[in-house]
Amino acid sequence: MEKVDVVLMSAMKSGSTWLAQIIKNHNDVNLIQPKTTTYSVNNELKIDKLSKTKKNILRYNLKLDYNIQSENFNLDEIFVNNYLNYYYNHNPNMKFITLLRNPLHRTFSHFKHYCFKMSSIINWKKYKTTNRPIEGLPHPDAISLDPFTFDMNIDIIKRKDIYKSFKLGWISKSYYYLNLKQYFQLYNVDTNFFIIPMEEAISNRQIFFDKLCNFLEIEKYKISFPDKKINSSSNFRIKRNIFFYEKINFNQLNEESLFFLRELFKKDVNELSDKLNYDFYSYWR
Repeated sequence: MEKVDVVLMSAMKSGSTWLAQIIKNHNDVNLIQPKTTTYSVNNELKIDKLSKTKKNILRYNLKLDYNIQSENFNLDEIFVNNYLNYYYNHNPNMKFITLLRNPLHRTFSHFKHYCFKMSSIINWKKYKTTNRPIEGLPHPDAISLDPFTFDMNIDIIKRKDIYKSFKLGWISKSYYYLNLKQYFQLYNVDTNFFIIPMEEAISNRQIFFDKLCNFLEIEKYKISFPDKKINSSSNFRIKRNIFFYEKINFNQLNEESLFFLRELFKKDVNELSDKLNYDFYSYWR
């Protein structure tokens, strides 16, 4: 069976699209997408367009697949990615590429992305006037109508317990060690992973790409990098409907919110630093 050699796996809003655009232009690389995004235990990952002559790199979003049954759950006991055993059985020598963005910045960017996306189906004005918070949506008090603005600071104040409970997508995907440790248990950390802060990759692009080529065992070459922004929620296109808002604003995170998020992710970032022998905490600080 033709195999996948490498998985490009980053949390959304962490530069994975930028990296995929660079990698796919390499003559020795075949960048592929999974044919399905199902996460059922009974379904196999379906992959097409595999190459016999090139490095097959599968792009896949880093995410947890979990079901929280009670309010008092243990993060260490969350049931995780159903595709992991499939990966290992398919290729026990699989390699992984992961860009990790400052979790505070990634969380805020994901929050903005989510609000943009939901604006294609949600009547935010009606939602705000009902004054009934819906789990998974920003708190109504975090929305202002004139001008139309989302304020994550207010959302954090109103829903601190929800943020701490790991139930929000823009929070859960920023727990990098918790997301990755399932892979560390099966694959060799020193030889099978290329993990680097997104900020380092984009600040020294050619050096980063050269190191990546060494890791993939493919030929180095001077590459032209895209000029557009690495991550920009404003680039997200939403389908116009009767609830469409021509202009959506976001208030920046204040010091209180930044401190709250920093404390939220501190333990996870330190565990990641210890595992990879790289001081992510100091780098992002």
